Amino acid sequence: MPEDQKTRRNNQLTDHGPEYTGPKYIKEGSSFQIKCLTNKLQNPQWTQIVANENKTKYIGSPSQSLPGDVRQEVFLDIIKATSDHAGNYTCHKFSQTYHEIIFINDIITNAEESEDAFIIHLQRKFQLHCNVTTTPEDIQPIGVEWYLNDERVVANERIQIWKNNSLFIQKALERDCGLYSCKVNVTDFDYNNTILVQSKPFLTASFKGLSVNKIEGETLRINCTAEGFPKPQIYWLKDNVNISDSNNTRYSIEGNQTLSYLNIIDLEESDRANYSCIAISPTGEISEFIFLRVKDKLAALWPFLGIIAEVAVLCTIIFIYEKRRAKQEFDESDTDQSPPDRKNVTDNTDVRQRKQ
Repeated sequence: MPEDQKTRRNNQLTDHGPEYTGPKYIKEGSSFQIKCLTNKLQNPQWTQIVANENKTKYIGSPSQSLPGDVRQEVFLDIIKATSDHAGNYTCHKFSQTYHEIIFINDIITNAEESEDAFIIHLQRKFQLHCNVTTTPEDIQPIGVEWYLNDERVVANERIQIWKNNSLFIQKALERDCGLYSCKVNVTDFDYNNTILVQSKPFLTASFKGLSVNKIEGETLRINCTAEGFPKPQIYWLKDNVNISDSNNTRYSIEGNQTLSYLNIIDLEESDRANYSCIAISPTGEISEFIFLRVKDKLAALWPFLGIIAEVAVLCTIIFIYEKRRAKQEFDESDTDQSPPDRKNVTDNTDVRQRKQ
């Protein structure tokens, strides 16, 4: 470099403070290095203005220093980055310039974590947050874009994207599962953090209530709809025994992996049991059950026949009672009339005797 350029360069360092080079955006667990080009007369000491706290943290002397004629290069090396390393760095305490480090964390979610993915519940809300730690001096927050299976997520009535880089989904559906990506909107940094979101099985049954009543000879037809990612498999059980293993020809199962029907024709009393619809996937299982009661064909007549029998018995009792009461009254009537008749006969005899 020509001498006049060196002089101008050294004057700039003296007038305007140190110059920094190094990455601005860092990921969790990564290593980074900041280089400070400063005046040789200055005593380098690395300090950090902690992000979101507005306080100065002393780091220490440079990890290495390369002296020059009137300038020197000093370095700060971080082996394993964490969110605590976000902030503004200066290589001496009187510097008016600094180097900014923005820390980008993994995606944070309220979903249940498993070995390979995060598990959500369908028809419930869940949230994803792309954690970007910036400094207090940042007027505009670092924005991100959300992608699901490489397609950009667009906000609507059910999906909201907040300014704090959070993705909020109300009443999650099966189509909300998949590979989510958080991409930072900066030109000089390629960051794409991804997580896999799966769901527990969700089951919708056609039968309402805990039991159903049927008559012998009728047909039972019920169905279940299963949702989830990965796709669950539907099974039908009778008293905890898989119906598919039964040889009963009156039982049949039809449908597909999403919608399954259970049909039982010519119902018999032996069909009385607990029937369960179960959806099973690698993320869990869920079931719905119903109790089937099978009544005799004449079951509806029994109450009517019982009423008739009660009426007949009641009428018989009333008839017997009335008959006995009538006989008793008749006997009492005969008893009351006998003495006057004998008296009349005696009187008539006395009259005849006087006439003689």
